[in-house]
Amino acid sequence: MRIKTIREEKHLSQTELAKMMGIERTVLSRYENGKLFPNSKTIEKFARVLKVDIQSLFEEYKPIEMLTELETKVKIVETISNFSIEKLHKVLDFAEKVKND
Repeated sequence: MRIKTIREEKHLSQTELAKMMGIERTVLSRYENGKLFPNSKTIEKFARVLKVDIQSLFEEYKPIEMLTELETKVKIVETISNFSIEKLHKVLDFAEKVKND
């Protein structure tokens, strides 16, 4: 993610951004260094606080058909991370049907 780059472009210290985000500076450091990946709500908050669109938080944009297998799996997990249990069951049912085709 490009959190550190954008933070620096905005002339914010880690302490300032962490305070704006309501998180510990050490947590922000782990996000910036790729040791921790924020959930979708935190990503949305970073975008809002930094006044950028969500896509600009990521290293580069790739159309879905150009994603690697790992990137595709990560994108799927990110997309469904806040689904209700009912929606997750629907996704699982659909995946099972596709697997068996």
